[in-house]
Amino acid sequence: MCLRELQERGWTPEYFVREAMTLDRQTLPRLVRRNEGEFHQWVEVASEIPDTTYILLENDERLVGYWAFVPLFKQEYLALKKGKMSIDQIMADKMPVLHFPGTFYAYFVIITILPKYRYAKAIRMLFESLFDALENLAKSGVFFKEICADAYTVLGKTLCVHLGLKKVKSHPVRGQIYSRTLFPFPTSSLLQQRRKLRRLYATHFAHFRDHKELEQRRVPHGRSS
Repeated sequence: MCLRELQERGWTPEYFVREAMTLDRQTLPRLVRRNEGEFHQWVEVASEIPDTTYILLENDERLVGYWAFVPLFKQEYLALKKGKMSIDQIMADKMPVLHFPGTFYAYFVIITILPKYRYAKAIRMLFESLFDALENLAKSGVFFKEICADAYTVLGKTLCVHLGLKKVKSHPVRGQIYSRTLFPFPTSSLLQQRRKLRRLYATHFAHFRDHKELEQRRVPHGRSS
């Protein structure tokens, strides 16, 4: 379930972030405060960008797992990818507005789930919801060129590898940093079923590549032979 849907049902950003941070501490023993971020920071992100967070609920009310990514411009993305920017520096006012079409970068903030629920069906539901989010945003003209994620648990590393991310470097606080170009998508049975998502990305990046090649071929004005 998308965070926006939960908000429509009465969950405030403050309530969600409080529950999410409690779950983080239960499932991520190596998490340090600087890498967790601040309460007010994530309340603002949850308020402004509720479409890139998906939640797994028990009995339709208790938070037992969730994932979240944030859209970024290239400068902030590269700083995070290189390990030069900390998580508590991610602010909503530095993120692109997803109400307008564009091609951006994605930083995967977290994916976590209580050990009791780490069975195939629950993890598959989280993966499916990620593809739902990407497809819904692509329908609105929002695409992501590259994705980056931190992994400091066995589950995190496994999911990064499953999504085809490659290790960039180790970080003393953030664990291991992974990244990959998002499209072409990694080989995955789940992704093979997402024909619309694959078609949307293929069409967009074909135009994106053609436009870039055209720009490179342009001769600067003011020159004469």
